[in-house]
Amino acid sequence: MRVYLVKKAKSDARFVFGEKRKKFSAKMDGKNIVVELGERKDFCDDDLRKAAAVAYRFAKGQEIYELNFIPPRILKPEREVELIAEGLYLADYTFSMKSEKEKENEFFAYIDTDVSYAQVLKRATILTEAQNYARSLANLPPVIATPEFFANEAKKFANELGMAVKVYDKKQIEKMDMNGILAVSKGSSNPPVFVEISYSPKNAKKHVVLVGKGLTFDSGGLDIKNAEQMEDMKLDKTGACVVFGVLRAVAKLKLPLKVSAFLPFVENMPGGNATKPGDIIRLYNGKTVEILNTDAEGRLVLADALAFANERKPDFIVDVATLTGAISIALGSHAIGMFSTSDELACKFMEAGEKTHERVWLMPLFKEYGDMMKSDFADLKNISGKKEAGACTAAAFLREFVSVPWVHLDIAGVFNIKENHPYFSKGAPGIGVRLISEVIATA
Repeated sequence: MRVYLVKKAKSDARFVFGEKRKKFSAKMDGKNIVVELGERKDFCDDDLRKAAAVAYRFAKGQEIYELNFIPPRILKPEREVELIAEGLYLADYTFSMKSEKEKENEFFAYIDTDVSYAQVLKRATILTEAQNYARSLANLPPVIATPEFFANEAKKFANELGMAVKVYDKKQIEKMDMNGILAVSKGSSNPPVFVEISYSPKNAKKHVVLVGKGLTFDSGGLDIKNAEQMEDMKLDKTGACVVFGVLRAVAKLKLPLKVSAFLPFVENMPGGNATKPGDIIRLYNGKTVEILNTDAEGRLVLADALAFANERKPDFIVDVATLTGAISIALGSHAIGMFSTSDELACKFMEAGEKTHERVWLMPLFKEYGDMMKSDFADLKNISGKKEAGACTAAAFLREFVSVPWVHLDIAGVFNIKENHPYFSKGAPGIGVRLISEVIATA
């Protein structure tokens, strides 16, 4: 896929308003493609991303590989360039490990607009390429994407982008008393790693820390999941993969701030040495935790990583994780559950969510949720024991490990595309990359 700011192809893709029921339908009109946007009163910015993606896929079905995209001229020109380009690049991504690859003709897209918007196009290209990189990492099967794989990927990634990287192995993790990471990994034959990556430009004005959940596979441990729940658990590493994508975008955009990432990569399996319900462990910051359910493992590895990151005293911390099924019950597949100790940060994320269509919904961090996580035998327990407020109590648990401004993004409702979508193929969509990048860019 290549996108240019000129009009060159023989065929056009045009966007028209019409009936609501025909929204995003495409048809040929002579040698041109027409895509319905639905009723004008219902239009939102993301509709243009979707319509561009629909035109692109329809064109390929018609064996058209060069196409002029004619903006509808209902938004600012630079915004229309951004939306069309993002829709095209996101739709162009597919993940496949099939032995026979389908032959793909290269697609050339031309946006009929002023070439002065070249920087807008470049930024959209960087952000979507970073998101597609995160998607590729997340979609890898667990037989390939082990903790060791991510240790090696981090080194290659950092070398390519001129970043500093440290990889802590199991022995070092033991010396650091990161017993949450160790507890989750005990039942697996694949040892854990803890990855630290730093982007540090000379003109850095602020320091932002990112933490991502990197469960390369989550069987649930001894509290084992059923087969239906387990089949998508290769994607439980999506939070860490999103952080990789954000780092890539930050470096390519050359943003003037320091960004550090702390990524625990662990496999949760029910082996003979696995952690047992009732075990009590001491985490990195000294707090003790009673493990009542081994399938509430993400918060244990995040707690160690957050406590370690908190010692760096950054301006703020963002963690991203496929943490709770409860958030998908609350919000479905159309929003990220956001918890925050900073109203200012929460507002920035809400604004960025509307721009990127990676929307967030602010959830409460009431004191009562923290009280529900207190244990009779330790400082904390890893589940409340009640069938209510699962996402809120998980966030309240994590809050115990940070003291700087903090945002927790529970992406468990948006981490997997199972149905047809205009610009996402099935599998990991990498939602969160453009959202977090947008916030960091304005920090």
